Parts: sequence; C-alpha cells; structure tokens
Amino acid sequence: MKPLPMRDCSRTAPSFRRNSPNIQIDPTAIGPDTPLRLKVAAQLAYPDGSMTVSGLRVEIRRGRLECEKTANKTYVTLAGIERMREKCLMDRRARSSIEEGCA
Repeated sequence: MKPLPMRDCSRTAPSFRRNSPNIQIDPTAIGPDTPLRLKVAAQLAYPDGSMTVSGLRVEIRRGRLECEKTANKTYVTLAGIERMREKCLMDRRARSSIEEGCA
C-alpha cells in the first residue's frame, strides 16, 4: 500500500464550527441582567478560568443558579451568578456553624 501524503499544517484554515463563533464582546455593553451563554458568562464572571461551562451546569442542576432556555440554548446573567455566589457563601457559613455546635 502506498502511504498517504502528509498534510501541510503550516496553513491554518478558518474554523467553521457552529458552536464557537469568533465574536468580540464589549464588556461595557453587558449589564447585570443581560442574558449570556454559559461560556461567555464563565469567562466574564471568572476571568481567571476557574469556572467552566460544566461547573455552571452543575450549579444550575443543584438549583443555585437561575437560567433560561431559549431555542435549546442555556442563558444566565451576571446578577444570577452573583446570587449563586451569595447562596454558596451562606451554605458554607451554615455548615461551619453546625459543625462548631457539634464539637
């Protein structure tokens, strides 16, 4: 059998993936109640990359993060993420006070 010719990888073709448009977002145009896709919301709310899309989905399933679904796309707001963080802080404080009472 004849080996397949190697592809020239020096040229990069434009990406045509449907789910990852290359759109520049102006953060000043986004308010606390602007609906954002999970990837954009994670990037804006956690710029260090510590929260991912899957992490936000976990919080939605646990009922800590409110979301809306339109055309089978999930949207959250920065205000919703802020409320989620407050809920997580209150949960942690409640657990620590219960643990202190049992000691």
